Amino acid sequence: MTAAHLMFADHDRLLRNNEQRIAETMVAKAEVQRHVAELAACLRSLAMPPERAILLAKEMAEEAMEQAGPGPSLTIAPLVRELRDDIVRWVIDGYYQASLVQ
Repeated sequence: MTAAHLMFADHDRLLRNNEQRIAETMVAKAEVQRHVAELAACLRSLAMPPERAILLAKEMAEEAMEQAGPGPSLTIAPLVRELRDDIVRWVIDGYYQASLVQ
C-alpha cells in the first residue's frame, strides 16, 4: 500500500468512528430529553410552579455534569451551554405538554 492509501484508510476509519459517536450521542440526547420531559410532567403534577421546575432541573443538570468530571474545557464549554439551554427548553416543553394531557 502506498502512503496515500494508508492515509485514506486512516481517514475513512476516523470518519466511521466519528459517525458512530455522533449517532450514539444523538441516542443519548434523546433519552435525556425523554427523562427531562417526564421529570417536568411529574413536577407539574405536584403543582410545582414552572420557574421552580426549571431551576430544579438546572440544578440537577449542574450536579450531574460536576459528577461527570472536571469543568468543561474551552473547546466543549459551548456544548455544555447548549445542553443547559436544551434542558431548560425540554423542561418547559414537558411541563406544558403535561398540561395538555391532563
